[in-house]
Amino acid sequence: MLDRKHFRVMEKIADREEMFAEPAIEITRREMTELIKSKKEMKVWSTKLDGSRMKRTMRTGNPTGRKSGNPRYKQKGQWVMISQTNSGEWRTIVLKTVEKVKVGNQVYKVR
Repeated sequence: MLDRKHFRVMEKIADREEMFAEPAIEITRREMTELIKSKKEMKVWSTKLDGSRMKRTMRTGNPTGRKSGNPRYKQKGQWVMISQTNSGEWRTIVLKTVEKVKVGNQVYKVR
């Protein structure tokens, strides 16, 4: 477990990362979905199905966003991406719970 000193160092690292980012641009949910479908690597802030918050570095693996070919993901408003945070494992995100996306130094907030 982290003691207070380690926690403060971690906070400073996180603050520095945000300090060099460009000012956030507000986009619509449709624009965010198109951004996520691009094959760019990005950080995604979202909420999991159990209600816990999530921040992962991810990218779409193929143009459909579906590893298994299951068409129900699209019907449910979900997208399957490869998570660099989780050693390249496939992770499903719920598109309606995405709060913001960061591509390079640019942050996009969803309206």
